[in-house]
Amino acid sequence: MKSHLTRTLTALVCAVALLACTGSLQRGENLYRQGDLAGAREVWRTIPPGHAEYREARGRLEVADEEFDRALLRYEKQAQFFETEHRLAEAVLYYRLLLKLDPSRDAVLERTQLLVRELAAQEAREKAGLEAALRAENLELASRHATALARLNPFDPALQIDVRQVRAGIGQQVQMHLERGKTAYASGQREAARREFLIVLALDPRNETALGYLSYIHRFEDLEANERVPPPPSAISRTDILAEGHYRSGREAEAAGEPFWAIAEYEAALSVDSKHRASRRDLTALRSRLQPQIPELYDLGKRYFQEEDLHNALRAWRRVLLIDPANERTREHVDRAERMLSRLEEIQTSGS
Repeated sequence: MKSHLTRTLTALVCAVALLACTGSLQRGENLYRQGDLAGAREVWRTIPPGHAEYREARGRLEVADEEFDRALLRYEKQAQFFETEHRLAEAVLYYRLLLKLDPSRDAVLERTQLLVRELAAQEAREKAGLEAALRAENLELASRHATALARLNPFDPALQIDVRQVRAGIGQQVQMHLERGKTAYASGQREAARREFLIVLALDPRNETALGYLSYIHRFEDLEANERVPPPPSAISRTDILAEGHYRSGREAEAAGEPFWAIAEYEAALSVDSKHRASRRDLTALRSRLQPQIPELYDLGKRYFQEEDLHNALRAWRRVLLIDPANERTREHVDRAERMLSRLEEIQTSGS
């Protein structure tokens, strides 16, 4: 009698368990579509052998397990990328997300703790440097410290308020000296204009307006040195100045060994003035010189992509497009990697 009762209770428990699992396949699917891989995997694992949904759940579980492993690798690659870029708070964020999904990674935990301490130390140094520079009214140095802080930790609201205030103050100074330089330039006081524009470049080294004015001042002086009469300042339009500034920024980038930044500046010059001949000439020449790098950059992007290193893959492929904007195969890869990265960041946001 007792044995019969035991068998009956066991059968009843199994029936209840099987009934409870009914619909688990769809619940897991819903979680999966929401980006909750861990939740979906947990639900599908609860479906026991013998259940009508078991076989299909095992198939979905295999797919989710593989995708989960790839997601972990992507988070790790994200963290490593930000670490090499000296964006430490972002690196810590992705290492922590990886640990949230897989707490068993002792080496990752140790690396995260080390980075947290390093981030705190570097923030303290940069803040102290910023405060000292502001007390000394050294805006050029303050700008460098503010830029370093913004890069280290974009998530700290109080820190970002300080950075924005410093940048606003620097922006006001830049605008003031620009206006003084423009006034001096318009009245023919080239040396005074030069001094003002050089101050602007000390605060904002890639200020295209200051670069453009300085280029025309130098050009006028060359004409006079060759006993030729330069055109009046009013003959040079704002468009001329801005296009020339982007061009000069491109030339400086090229001289500094930054060809891809140079391409972007030459393109910017042409977007301002499509007839800027020097920009078109140098852009064409630079792209021609870089053309042999396309296969290597394309393959490098593919290798990074296969390793789930989306940021570095995008960097390589975007350089291909700077050299060859019509390269549709590369553009398709860029679009795909950007979608994947956007999805990864959505999951990170919802999960953090």
